[in-house]
Amino acid sequence: MQLLAYMLLWFSCFSSFAWATRRHFRNTGAYTGGMRLTLGLGTFFALLQAGAIASGMRSPAALALYAASFALFWWTIAATRGKGFGACYASLSSLALVTTGPYRWVRHPFYCSYLLAWIAGMFLHPALVVAPLAMYALYRRAAVDEEMQLADGPFGEEYRRYMRGTGRFFISFSSGKRARYRDSEAVL
Repeated sequence: MQLLAYMLLWFSCFSSFAWATRRHFRNTGAYTGGMRLTLGLGTFFALLQAGAIASGMRSPAALALYAASFALFWWTIAATRGKGFGACYASLSSLALVTTGPYRWVRHPFYCSYLLAWIAGMFLHPALVVAPLAMYALYRRAAVDEEMQLADGPFGEEYRRYMRGTGRFFISFSSGKRARYRDSEAVL
């Protein structure tokens, strides 16, 4: 029964991520090198996590992180549905600036939800520590590119204000960044 719970949450997270790649995010149809690398490494690491679960590795922390990842992911889907968000490394300009829902707290809640799932793997097997480190590097690069594009685009001034009030992937508790950004939404 415990194996079923772990596999169900693991499957729920990674099948949701795969679904969004095809059904939620805009894409030009051509996969960029960054997209291929992110999808390839992500698939590899996800299968390693499944193998760790199947071989008997268990951790309540992993289960909690998978649940948090899944919940945050679908909350973010709800906040961005119909907004035309581009896929990771798709190099598509954003059609909307969303600062509601999870975006009130962090600038990249999709990447945060993915990272929570990768961190869950660390609690299953210590060798899986490489997954969140590698994926963080990929997501950070994509996020910085997206932020530069938004800061220089039609939402520039509002986005730069928004950046000062939110953390990139996780809630920022540093001075002046206490998730105080007001709810608003701009659309092209």
